[in-house]
Amino acid sequence: MVRLTALLCARKYRATPAAVKDIQFPTGTLKSDLNLAKPAKPSKAASVEKTENKPKEPVVKKKILDSIVLNVQGGTGGSGNAKLVGKGGKGGDVYFIATKGETLAGVKEKLPYVKIHAESGGDATNANLRLGKPGADKWIPVPVGVNIYDNIGNYLGSLKKENSALLIAKGGHGGTVKNKFRFGGGQAVTAKVELQVVADVGIVGLHGAGKTTLLQQLTLPLSKLPRPTELTKYAETKRMVYPDFREMSVLDTPGIWCGMRDDFRGQKILSYLRRTRLLMICLDATGFQFPKKKLNLFESYMCLNKEIEEYNAKMLERPTVVVVNKFNQEGSQFELFQEQLGSLTDYVGTVHPSIRPEKYFQPKHVVGMDLRIKEEDKLNELWSQIRELMDRYEYDRLDKADEGERFIRQMQRNND
Repeated sequence: MVRLTALLCARKYRATPAAVKDIQFPTGTLKSDLNLAKPAKPSKAASVEKTENKPKEPVVKKKILDSIVLNVQGGTGGSGNAKLVGKGGKGGDVYFIATKGETLAGVKEKLPYVKIHAESGGDATNANLRLGKPGADKWIPVPVGVNIYDNIGNYLGSLKKENSALLIAKGGHGGTVKNKFRFGGGQAVTAKVELQVVADVGIVGLHGAGKTTLLQQLTLPLSKLPRPTELTKYAETKRMVYPDFREMSVLDTPGIWCGMRDDFRGQKILSYLRRTRLLMICLDATGFQFPKKKLNLFESYMCLNKEIEEYNAKMLERPTVVVVNKFNQEGSQFELFQEQLGSLTDYVGTVHPSIRPEKYFQPKHVVGMDLRIKEEDKLNELWSQIRELMDRYEYDRLDKADEGERFIRQMQRNND
């Protein structure tokens, strides 16, 4: 072993084998002399101490996948044949089809990050009787209830019903006499698939109002107490299950701030709330402290109203429930707030013009809660109110859809 090590050293430093023979090696073991012994294993106490001092890895919340981008292209048309006066086959088209049970995450996982092509059309030859075979269409399954836009934001269509389909990219034409037997390339489209509804219920409020705790109260069993939470940085959804196994999804978002409609991150949060069916406003009964000024309960409510109005005033017409946290705490303004909501026009003039809206929320219910504890009666009341409003919303939406279909059929009859 010692002689082999010496030979390797000689090769590295270009020494001759004769010189290697004259090397005088030190007595003792090679490992001890060259300090190559394996380090001693640490004791159990030291390993435990090292584990305790090791910082815990932060829990990373998964961001909501509400849209994906797909690059698609129709098939290229087949070449014509001038000698045979043959016609090339048309390239295949690309369709999106609404499929029950499909998710955006599933679509993203199945399809690669490359351009998705439909089949090209066949060339005109003597073997196929001078008629090129048309390329097969490409059908891409997407979730039910999506809107599709192109890369510059133009609206391409929506898929609201199961098995409904939408043409996204057309295939190229085959070569014929009209185009001098030249084939055409397929249409290339960068399509953004966006969910129409992110969640059934969207919780909105200022920072520190108790939105995440309210989400836990609604989604956790009554036997479990909500855990202390930090400020929400990312939007997340959880499911609320009723005793008859009906499920509703609840969206929790970061706190609203003034001017968020002009910020990219703020626009993303507001776009989540825009795609909910019911709004749940969470307020702190003691008000909200800005760095230089404190808003009372009514001013906090008006601030939220103003931000939503500036972003999309139609959201104010949505069914709304107001939850006031810490209603029984010292300094609470809950009773005055109920009076102010009853005569809103008399108190709107008291707030600063910068947070004074022109249109207002139309809350159906106002509930005072202490989110630090589990109040079974209040939670059951809130669950029943949410379900009642959701059922009424679904009934009104379906009724309006039926009226629209009846109107379209009547117009078609009149035209005929």
